[in-house]
Amino acid sequence: AAGWNLGNGSSVDLSRFVDSREVASYARDAVGTLVRLGAVNGDNRGRLNPRSDITRAEIAVILHFVMTM
Repeated sequence: AAGWNLGNGSSVDLSRFVDSREVASYARDAVGTLVRLGAVNGDNRGRLNPRSDITRAEIAVILHFVMTM
């Protein structure tokens, strides 16, 4: 909506995470973009935990990052 071109993330952006193959195929580009931008960093064990529910705190961090970039 703001006219920004954020590019597309890729499997390379996800490759540093142990569980990157668990990210659904339809979400790989979007999650890769969020990782490349720094909005998503994974946990302290090097995991994205894509099959787990996202917490309110996690979504708040992502929304804050995106809205203030």
